[in-house]
Amino acid sequence: MKKLALLLIVPLMFTCCTPKEEQVDVKMDYTLDWRTDHLHVFLTYTPTEVDSVTLHYGDISYGGQADIFSCVKNFESEDCRIVTDSAAREVKLYYEGTPVVKLEYDMEYDLEDENLNCPRELFRPNTDKDFLYVQGLNLYLHEKGRNRYNMRVSWLTKPDFPTFCMYNEDGSMEPHTGPQSDFYYKFILGDRELLVDSFELNGTTNYMVTAPRQLVDFNREDIRRFFTDVYTGYEKFWNDTIDYSFTLVMYPFEKIRHDVTGLGLGHAFLCRYNHYADTILTKNRATTVAHEIGHNWISGEQWFGEGFNDLQTWYILTATGLRTIDDYVAEVNDYMAKLHKSKIRNLPNDQISDNFWKLGDYSWIIYWRGAIYGYRLLGQLEAATGDPHIFKTLMTTLGKEHTLGMNREYFIETVSQFMDRDVLETQFEKYIINAETMDLTKTPTLSGSVIKYDKNGAPQIYITDREVFARHFVLE
Repeated sequence: MKKLALLLIVPLMFTCCTPKEEQVDVKMDYTLDWRTDHLHVFLTYTPTEVDSVTLHYGDISYGGQADIFSCVKNFESEDCRIVTDSAAREVKLYYEGTPVVKLEYDMEYDLEDENLNCPRELFRPNTDKDFLYVQGLNLYLHEKGRNRYNMRVSWLTKPDFPTFCMYNEDGSMEPHTGPQSDFYYKFILGDRELLVDSFELNGTTNYMVTAPRQLVDFNREDIRRFFTDVYTGYEKFWNDTIDYSFTLVMYPFEKIRHDVTGLGLGHAFLCRYNHYADTILTKNRATTVAHEIGHNWISGEQWFGEGFNDLQTWYILTATGLRTIDDYVAEVNDYMAKLHKSKIRNLPNDQISDNFWKLGDYSWIIYWRGAIYGYRLLGQLEAATGDPHIFKTLMTTLGKEHTLGMNREYFIETVSQFMDRDVLETQFEKYIINAETMDLTKTPTLSGSVIKYDKNGAPQIYITDREVFARHFVLE
């Protein structure tokens, strides 16, 4: 039995002393200065090129925001001439042999009220006298094509409200030196109502960051309990103990009323949600959080990394008793119906990726397709092996070292241990690569259930033997 420590409140009053840091070569040395309602940034840069360089800002693959350069302004330097190109998101520095260049700029943006959508509020910086929200890629400049260099970030003046810096494992505002990857995708999050709770699992300290607008104590405890149950459920399923800290951020949208979305950040998950509901962890949001925690074990090509992770999420929620077998069936049936109804259900994956930020079905079709293909495959594998625990058997046979970066070749090689390889390859090409419509009624399905078409022509699962169907869901 894993011992769980009592929930602890972490006071956000970090000291200003600088710890001893290992001496490393730092190419980008940032000092952040909070100025009432925005960040002023000082950068000391050691150039790679002799006379000039082009630095880049932002990444339009995050939300498709071509106008993201409007979030930075007022570039100044006494060491170089600066030319900015907002359309290309470029800052060109001409310094003529200067060994170290110092420049400064402001990062500020107040979310607009019109034409604001989910990706825009999720990815865009937002600064105000009461909060600070920015992802590293929208704060720091970078050398295009070069990411193997060290950065340092420290603070000159800190906000007068609680702030959590995800580039430090404990969220502190202490100076941090490390590779660019430590900073680029991590968020700095501050809010007058921000709360940081820490709790231990298996001797490792994990962090929960929230800003509940209602029922503060209830929501904090509800989220902590859910996180603990789900996280330990995954560990039991995989016979695995995570020895690194995980940070779960549940932060409300300021303006839009989108129910839930989020962003996986390695050993962390940032969840944004509509705060107008009293209870933060509604059923849909809880499923989203469990899905993102599941990425600690499943990722890779999207048909697997998202589709099979959805199957895993529903399975773990059922096996831990947080959901019922009826909930599991309802989730799979919902995906079956949505895939059947979608006008782009036969659009190949490469064309879907090209249109991802059109949202709608484009952002979900790979999830639906991967999950339904996976569910169909489980029925075939159980029929071939007689193993009612075939999902656990399949995942642990694939192995975490591979499920965290799954590709087609390894998947086919491993799954062919359980079924005919030619059949497996043919079906994979048809249903995953070529996006043909899956025939779900002419292949075996999981024992204790059948698949029939409903009045709308969508395939649906019906439980025929509840006891037999429930046997599929085990953790150990």
